[in-house]
Amino acid sequence: MRQQRSLLLILILVALTPLFSPGSSSAQSTHRYSIGLMGGFGASTSSEPASPTLDTTFVRDDEFEFGLEFLFNMEMRRGTLFGVRVGQLDVELANPSLLALSIGPVESELTYLTLSGEYRLSAGHYQSGLFAGIGYYGIDGQNFFEDDSAIGLVGGTTGDFRLADRWSLMLEFTAHYADLDYAQFFIMGHVGLAYHF
Repeated sequence: MRQQRSLLLILILVALTPLFSPGSSSAQSTHRYSIGLMGGFGASTSSEPASPTLDTTFVRDDEFEFGLEFLFNMEMRRGTLFGVRVGQLDVELANPSLLALSIGPVESELTYLTLSGEYRLSAGHYQSGLFAGIGYYGIDGQNFFEDDSAIGLVGGTTGDFRLADRWSLMLEFTAHYADLDYAQFFIMGHVGLAYHF
């Protein structure tokens, strides 16, 4: 438990590093903030047990589901961003005892809020980035299942293609870990538009 707390503290400090970095972005970038709305697909990668017991509830991992994500970025200095992401991914909950009664799977949602630090490289009208941070994850239990929530970790890569002075096309691929009872690992891919101001 002490090791997990230490790891979480280190990751929090990494995610918040841009907030304490010296320097100002105002002289280096005309747009310090950006908001974005993206849609995409994701799936759990390690939730369905090989031999589930009758009381084991899990997220089905045999297909990708639709998801949405809202993004807010603040540039702390050149090439360094602090980001907030709020998202939702459709999931299906299953339980062997209910499946035996022809009940399920039950549609539900994974929701999350993440805070991360991102480092970007620029190449003309294109930027690529890597980010890591922490998040809060929850699965709505629905009908026969209890709600499930946990603190987790996120890491990913981004691509930002400038379309106009204030608009860009955003691509994002992420991996999420949270110690949920129903699932622990998720992967997601999103694409959408970002507005810079």
